[in-house]
Amino acid sequence: MFQNIWAYDEHNEGHLFETLECYFKNNCDKLKTAEELYIHENTLRYRLHQIEDVMDCDLKNVNTITDIVTALKVRRMLQILDKV
Repeated sequence: MFQNIWAYDEHNEGHLFETLECYFKNNCDKLKTAEELYIHENTLRYRLHQIEDVMDCDLKNVNTITDIVTALKVRRMLQILDKV
């Protein structure tokens, strides 16, 4: 699910995956996410638009949100299991 974002970040230093994780960690609160990432809210909006373009998705769609949150949680669980 995240291959396109990782590839984009690798070639463009876009910080899109970090932004996506932070955005959902903060329950899609743009102000809180921008503060945590130390970026302007307009920069966050730009990154979210880039994420939608790169992933070909709509971050306002409930099904998309559910898929991304689930994938992020599974990824985190796998990272934890790798450390055990």
